[in-house]
Amino acid sequence: MKRLALLGLALLVALPCGRAEEDRPAVTKGELVALKARFAKVKAREDLWRKEIEKELKDAEALKIEKMRVESRPRLLAYLRCVMMLEEDLELLATPVDKIEEVRTPELSAPERRRVAELRQKIRDRERARIQDELKNGRSTRSDEKAERAICRDEERLDALYGRKVAKLERDISKAERNLEKEQVSRRRDGNKVETLEVNLEKWREDRRRIHTFIYGVRATFGFELRAGDWGGVGNLPAELSAERDRVIMTLRGGAEEGGEDARKGGLVGGSYLLSANLGVVLDVSGSMSSHIEKLKKEIAATFERPRYREVNGCRISGNTLGQFERSGRALPGPDTVGVVEELIVVHRVDTVYWFCDLRDAVDYAGLRRLRFLLMRGETAFHVKSVANRPDRSLKPLITDFQN
Repeated sequence: MKRLALLGLALLVALPCGRAEEDRPAVTKGELVALKARFAKVKAREDLWRKEIEKELKDAEALKIEKMRVESRPRLLAYLRCVMMLEEDLELLATPVDKIEEVRTPELSAPERRRVAELRQKIRDRERARIQDELKNGRSTRSDEKAERAICRDEERLDALYGRKVAKLERDISKAERNLEKEQVSRRRDGNKVETLEVNLEKWREDRRRIHTFIYGVRATFGFELRAGDWGGVGNLPAELSAERDRVIMTLRGGAEEGGEDARKGGLVGGSYLLSANLGVVLDVSGSMSSHIEKLKKEIAATFERPRYREVNGCRISGNTLGQFERSGRALPGPDTVGVVEELIVVHRVDTVYWFCDLRDAVDYAGLRRLRFLLMRGETAFHVKSVANRPDRSLKPLITDFQN
């Protein structure tokens, strides 16, 4: 009986999500044709660019090969984003109902579970309306800031609920991680205390993941390299998109610089306690920030041996739309903040991003939403150190720890 009861707790229970599924038609033939045309257009542009580069590099010297490899990364990353966005849009159109599947979540009341279901379906309906408008009117992907803002507001409501439900867990995890770090480097290491801390951490992290899975519909740390969705009526497009996505990820990952630590390490950087096995650092290298960079690097080096550094001229948070890629020539303007965060999380799987900036540049909702998606999906800690402004109201919920 006990085994049956435990199995019963693990059964997935679908929660109602508002209107009936038949009221939400899946992707239409016209929408599918339009998505295929968009993919064909950006892929053809990418294929042509790649052939030109391969021809130019055929008999090139090693120094030129390395130079062009570095210079080509922003464009390849922009293409990866286009492919991933098209894949996400196809999934949203092909699955009109956000079916909430629940494992046991005693932390949430019945009204809270209904609220999660309502918000997630509302977000999905808004997303589908955005995509349909883009396809119908030839808009660039995620280019309508009014639509992005409306979706962002609903996502913030989900974030607020999640934050309340994991607040104590986050405090317990943070405290235990610090205590474990101290014990592991102590000359008088207490084996029993270490074992207790490790057991508690495993339980608390799993509790956090379970709540995360229910509220957001995706298990954190599940990664970005996933099999193609099995959706009816869309042909081979999901498989083509996922294959292209994984090809680009592997291309970007190959030949990249070494990074990451041998084990999780913890230390203070800019007043923030970082605990990471694979740290990504995003540096705003605009003129006003240049005098602070070397001091910060020395502080990071006191704890972390192989962080992955990325430099951006400025700290604007902006969505890189499909239209930008379609209009670009061989080169794109230098790396942008969201773009390098996307590379660090998707390609290099960093578990912590440390962003050093002044927060003086503009923020748009498409960029905020992309940043949120990356951090949430990768379960990536996001530490921000600003030498000037405080974060925008919509950026603040995404930040694990802020220092000014």
